Amino acid sequence: MDNLLILKNKKVLYVEDDEVIRQSIAKVLNIFFDDITLAIDGEEAINLLENRFDVVILDLNLPKYNGLEIAKCVREKNNETLIFLISSYQETQNLRDAMRLGAIDYLPKPLRFDDLKNVLNECANKFSKNELKIFGGNLIYDKRLKSVFRGEEEIKLTKNEIIFLELVLSNQRQLIYYDIITQELFQSQNSDANLASIKNMILRMRKKLDTPLVESVSGVGYRVL
Repeated sequence: MDNLLILKNKKVLYVEDDEVIRQSIAKVLNIFFDDITLAIDGEEAINLLENRFDVVILDLNLPKYNGLEIAKCVREKNNETLIFLISSYQETQNLRDAMRLGAIDYLPKPLRFDDLKNVLNECANKFSKNELKIFGGNLIYDKRLKSVFRGEEEIKLTKNEIIFLELVLSNQRQLIYYDIITQELFQSQNSDANLASIKNMILRMRKKLDTPLVESVSGVGYRVL
């Protein structure tokens, strides 16, 4: 379940014309997502695409526009949105078309909880390439948004704090030298002049994130914990 925590702050669009199925699957999705938008047909779904969604879940057979047509519209607007389709039957051509549009899976009805969870795990894994959990199960850094989240709460960091955090994340359990920090933060090689600013920044970050982050190595830099 820990891996799926990364989905909590994602926006999902679920399109299904059958009300009973739509409400049933929506209850399951609410376990994993905090921001869910439901649509009852293809026209409503396409109108909603003015908003940005991280995940789009489409029934293949929909009134007005089918799942593949909606998927094409999604892909025209955003190449990063994760798409998967659900259908009461499997057709080889539709499956091929869905894969060409970058759909990550194609699930048959009736939809089993384990199948849905497996696809959501795949979504979480893909998001994990751009998002890194840090120093605990509920502290997440979103590289795309340049934001840190503890659960639903966003922790505000300054530009330099974000730069330093990314240095920490890319140097797990390694030493970060003063000259590297000053170059990244201040475009300067003079680490002595900026040492006090660096120390104050790290103290602030420790308080904000409630984690030690790094330990000082006297005269050298910081070791990532």
